[in-house]
Amino acid sequence: MTKLSMIHGAVLAAIVLAACDRGPAPAPAPVNAAAPAPAITTEGKRIVAANTAAAEYLRVLVPPARVALVPEQVGEYASIPFDQEGWEDVARLARYSADPILAANADLVVVHAWQEPETAALLRDRGVPVMQLSSANGWEDVASNLRALGVVLHCEKAAEKAILRRGDVVARLAREAAKRPKLRALVYSNDGSGGFAAAKHTTADAVLRIAGVVNAAAEAGLEGHAQVDFDRLLVLDPDLLVLAAPSKGAEKSVTLSVLESASVAAGLRALKEQRIVLLPDALLSSDSPTMVDAADLLVIRIDDLLAGRKQ
Repeated sequence: MTKLSMIHGAVLAAIVLAACDRGPAPAPAPVNAAAPAPAITTEGKRIVAANTAAAEYLRVLVPPARVALVPEQVGEYASIPFDQEGWEDVARLARYSADPILAANADLVVVHAWQEPETAALLRDRGVPVMQLSSANGWEDVASNLRALGVVLHCEKAAEKAILRRGDVVARLAREAAKRPKLRALVYSNDGSGGFAAAKHTTADAVLRIAGVVNAAAEAGLEGHAQVDFDRLLVLDPDLLVLAAPSKGAEKSVTLSVLESASVAAGLRALKEQRIVLLPDALLSSDSPTMVDAADLLVIRIDDLLAGRKQ
């Protein structure tokens, strides 16, 4: 199961649970919602990344010697290697909970707003600073997170260098997009039990916007990881489909197999014309500086597709 499918599965479970509640459904929170945090003072010599995206931010900014724990999921879900340059020696965090973090003598924990607040509150009560990053709704959020981390971790120069490097890529992609015909894309996932599209307020939507591509789901007014059945898919009828590449050991994308085996999807223009772009799941779900790398690779794949070059 891909990371994107796991996200969509969690959304489906939430929908089922919400159906049992007689009260009105709450409005979806913005992707970059974050609670105000007190000023953080730390030496940052025993840093803990509470999720893969946080680990990728640290990977860009600080040497591994300053990091006490990264989640064990970096081996599967990170789009930056954590098995080289000393990062393979950093201890792994099996689960985001207070006990192993306290045992590691952490002097800073980097989290995201979507993670359970109880653990962060417990850590703060025990005197461990917790820094909450915003989930990225675009390059500006990524740059803001980098700059904030640079201040807290005393590595402002590294942060500005990272911002300049990927900011140049963002600017180049914008220039290239102005010369390319406007394309409507749909980031879609379907494991056979139901389809989902990454719409407004998702990191995948941010990737499409950085790449200069119109998100067909957001254009239709959909938000979050929205359920999209085959009928709705045919109505959206994007110019191209963006799917997670086959997982390790698999020969074909699960979503592509589902689409090709569904007769009702045969009329989908992107499927008929084979306008399908495959991106590594880790990049497609990125919520870190590698979001820019995802957009850059997406544009390369789109240009190859339009030129008739094999991906």
